[in-house]
Amino acid sequence: MARKSGSKNTPAHLGAAGRAFWATVMEAFDLEPWQVRLLISTCEAADRAERARKIVDAKSEVVSDRWGQLKVNPAASIERDARATFVAGYKALGLDLGPAAGANNKGRP
Repeated sequence: MARKSGSKNTPAHLGAAGRAFWATVMEAFDLEPWQVRLLISTCEAADRAERARKIVDAKSEVVSDRWGQLKVNPAASIERDARATFVAGYKALGLDLGPAAGANNKGRP
């Protein structure tokens, strides 16, 4: 990935988890423009998972419905789905493959 992606500025809408992941990846890799777009989506998924986790931590994994029956807290499902989206983005960026030989010595992606 020899070409530079342009700006390394963190998107303003990202939360703490997304900003941290953005900084880690942008520090380590030179990304193509399409990879930057994928990274933004991956960071958004990290933020969504973190927000949902806080809701689950505050309320519980299960909640009562209007009939008093226990059911899975919808935030737990949101957290699960967002984490799966994060992992998919991580893999799509090639970050799960480890360092690759290359002229830029920045490894993958």
